[in-house]
Amino acid sequence: MVCCTSKLLSSLFVIALLAGCSSKPAGGTVKGTVTLDGQPLATGRILFIAVDQGSPSAEAAITAGQFETLVLPGDKRVEIRSPKVTGKKKMYNTPDSPTIDTVVELLPAKYNVNSELKMTVDGTAQEQKFDLLSK
Repeated sequence: MVCCTSKLLSSLFVIALLAGCSSKPAGGTVKGTVTLDGQPLATGRILFIAVDQGSPSAEAAITAGQFETLVLPGDKRVEIRSPKVTGKKKMYNTPDSPTIDTVVELLPAKYNVNSELKMTVDGTAQEQKFDLLSK
């Protein structure tokens, strides 16, 4: 009897362990488009930041107006950034200093630092379109 009980408990333990090791992600894929004044945003980054600050953020590259990333469920504040290179400057005030790009944010602050964009992620595959205006 002890042998059967031991086998049963071992089997239940293995089943519970395998159930907890599911490879299915907890979030859902969010993909979509970002346009600026009706045209696809050439390049940039999109961030999905948890409103409750209890879950991690998700981020994706935007290329030719398209993005795709895995996002955990919940209410998100969305930030979209698209830095534009405006020139170069010296890193140091020395004659042999390397140069770095100088950049400005192409998008208004209401789409990034002071973002007004929101989205509820439900954990399934979702498509979202963000139509941004430069003014």
